[in-house]
Amino acid sequence: MKATVFLLAGGGYHENSAEETCLVSRRLLNKHVVVVPIKYSVSPCLYPMGHNDVCSYILHYILRNQTIRPAILLGLSAGAHLAATSVLTEGQHSSSPPLVSLLDGIALWYPLLSLIPPTHEISVRGLLGQNPSEKKRQSLSISKETLRSTKIPVFLAHSIDDPVVPVSQVRSFIELLKYHKFDVDYYLTTDGGHGMKFLSNKEDVWRRFEQWLSSLSP
Repeated sequence: MKATVFLLAGGGYHENSAEETCLVSRRLLNKHVVVVPIKYSVSPCLYPMGHNDVCSYILHYILRNQTIRPAILLGLSAGAHLAATSVLTEGQHSSSPPLVSLLDGIALWYPLLSLIPPTHEISVRGLLGQNPSEKKRQSLSISKETLRSTKIPVFLAHSIDDPVVPVSQVRSFIELLKYHKFDVDYYLTTDGGHGMKFLSNKEDVWRRFEQWLSSLSP
């Protein structure tokens, strides 16, 4: 299996999880996938610095390297929120050309998708600082108002018992993507929790993701 995976680890916008980066990298490198971890700005740096980091890094990487295709962006938890809002929405972080035109797919694992309460407030503060306005929260939540019209294949993986991100967020997002005719594949597991527990114990999710990645091959 040949592919390039740009990786955004989680960490609640307060860190780039080294554990997640190492585990995902080891798994995919064993499958002969090129893994490109991106270390993005986190608190006390606020939006749009992390988003600008991601857009700039991927743009320059693809322009300067013979990138193996398919090239996808894989985000975990808050990193998945960063991936989704960088690729699927427009805002202060929008790049030229847009990331959606440079990538062949986007994968979101146990993703934070909404900043509207109830949500993971630690991540909200890490991204937007203390007491962000409702307008700012809404602008960085995935919704019918913020979703780009440009289509890209999307893969989602989430656990029904996730204690951090309610599965209702993911189900609503899946329905939104289907309504707007996105090519969406997803895997919801009954038990898996969030973060390292999910990555370490869900062989079925890994297999489904690798099948999806292989399906994107030119």
